[in-house]
Amino acid sequence: MSLERGIHQRWKENYLLTRRVPNQRFITGRAAHLVRDGNGSWVVLKLIPEHENTRTSSSGILGSVLCEFEIHAPSLDEAQAIGTETLRCFHRADFPFQGGRTMDMKLVKQSGESDEPHGWKQSMCFRVRIEIDDA
Repeated sequence: MSLERGIHQRWKENYLLTRRVPNQRFITGRAAHLVRDGNGSWVVLKLIPEHENTRTSSSGILGSVLCEFEIHAPSLDEAQAIGTETLRCFHRADFPFQGGRTMDMKLVKQSGESDEPHGWKQSMCFRVRIEIDDA
């Protein structure tokens, strides 16, 4: 399981998130057109490698990734509520994924804007420090 799948799994296991945005409406990258149907909220996950990886003395690799959650909702209140739950679930999170683990997820940037005609868009960007097993 990759970091992306680990994030999806964490989302799927969080009832407060999935009751607002079901797992099938939490998508990765360029698939947003698949859920832009006017039938509720959706979230797009984007991962952007940030720095070169560093090898550790214990045969692991440390890296840093920017992880953006792009929240789309029909109302400002709903976008903010999804953002609040996303923050609770992921800010300062430390969780394993197959082949590694996150060491820390830190919110570094947040913004919101009107997303006519679909409602509102809120973006939350986290810096994720990861450790990858190189065995």
